[in-house]
Amino acid sequence: MIDVRITDKVRQKPVESEMMKLNRNEFIMAFAFTLDFLEMEFRSNTADHNKRTGLIAAQIGRAMGLSDEDVFDLSAYAMLHDNGITHECYNVLSEDGARKLDCAASHCVIGENNLTAFPFLRLRENVIKYHHEAFDGSGPFGISGDDIPLFAQIIALSEPLEIAYSSGVGMNEIISGIVCESGQKYAPKLVEVFQSVAETVSFWLSLEQRFLDTEIKRHIPTYSIDIDLEQLLPISKIMSGIIDSKSPFTRSHSRGLTKKTAVMCDYYGFSKSKKIRMMIASDLHDIGKLAIPNRIIDKAGKLTEPEFDQMKTHAFYTRKVIESV
Repeated sequence: MIDVRITDKVRQKPVESEMMKLNRNEFIMAFAFTLDFLEMEFRSNTADHNKRTGLIAAQIGRAMGLSDEDVFDLSAYAMLHDNGITHECYNVLSEDGARKLDCAASHCVIGENNLTAFPFLRLRENVIKYHHEAFDGSGPFGISGDDIPLFAQIIALSEPLEIAYSSGVGMNEIISGIVCESGQKYAPKLVEVFQSVAETVSFWLSLEQRFLDTEIKRHIPTYSIDIDLEQLLPISKIMSGIIDSKSPFTRSHSRGLTKKTAVMCDYYGFSKSKKIRMMIASDLHDIGKLAIPNRIIDKAGKLTEPEFDQMKTHAFYTRKVIESV
């Protein structure tokens, strides 16, 4: 039975706003960490794809003389470049899935729209949308030359470089492959800068798994922001949409839960701050499901014991993501 006296007393509290300091780097890294779960489902030979792509882009940006602010935003966009892939699961979870993903324009458009509320230092247009464009205009949107945003050009080089590296392709073969695409897939000036970076031993060592996190901290400037708790709601809403899009069975699960949570918080007279925290938690409660293969999430019949054990791990993955921010 609800204690009406206590509930009414709580309802009389003034509406408050709560400021918090958000480490942008931790936030972006946590989200990239979750996207890497999904990448591994259809790129079986890669891990840390998004984090490593961000590090590659940052080092190229540094070599081009970009400011600290631009290097941060470039690396952030690079780490989140594939945020639209959950909407493409049924196109890419096939024998030729990775190629289909790289050729799909839809995940670029969705990914661009998803990031409108993210805490970049400055919002840049069409970086994610055009990150598969080719310098000669042969990409999915037909944009060419300097009409392709610089950040998108750098990501378009960094991503396949990372995939080749993770696939075990040798350094010399990677370099020669990129040089051969100069003037076609990549801008000649960008290829020149890449060559200068690739000549250093430290560049290739920085990509090794054992050094990755420390090298990210070394090459990417750190920025924090004072943000009102309520400003996190649009961000968590976007993330819940990405989570739910992994499967038709979860298409509106997190958002539906968040709406019900808000109603219950009002019913019990929770403060505005607690209500917002509960809504953010509801949005993100299943983020660890990105680590669960669709063959388990979408299975029509009863799960086997090993499958059920794997399903239960999503709560642990969720905690590891949330606690890192």
